[in-house]
Amino acid sequence: MLWAQPPASEAPPPPPPAAGAPPQRRIPEPKNLQVLKVQPQELIGVMRNWSASLGVQCNYCHVQGNFASDDKPTKLLARKMYTMVTDVNTHYAEAKVNIGCYTCHRGKTEPEVNPPAPPAGEGQRPAAAPPPPPPPPQ
Repeated sequence: MLWAQPPASEAPPPPPPAAGAPPQRRIPEPKNLQVLKVQPQELIGVMRNWSASLGVQCNYCHVQGNFASDDKPTKLLARKMYTMVTDVNTHYAEAKVNIGCYTCHRGKTEPEVNPPAPPAGEGQRPAAAPPPPPPPPQ
């Protein structure tokens, strides 16, 4: 569940590398995380999920070469959206199903607000009956 992660202080430490395994690349400590509280090794997975959910690349929200920058409005909006999703999942925890970016975005930057139109010929109402003829003259 990528959108309701426990605070970093509650997450278990990563397992030690297996004997003889090549050393793992150390992930730099993230900077300027204001609402997303995850372990550094979890951050890339979360970002990839969000990227796929909106069908975008990193530079949609981030300044290339300066991921900590807040210069892009889409990054500021992403923080608000993450807070909204977290609030919904927290307040409706009894639903046992969490929402995420993909729930509404479906791989697009703009969320879908209306259901898709049915394919031609399916789900359409029959044509209305023609009005009755006028009464005969008297």
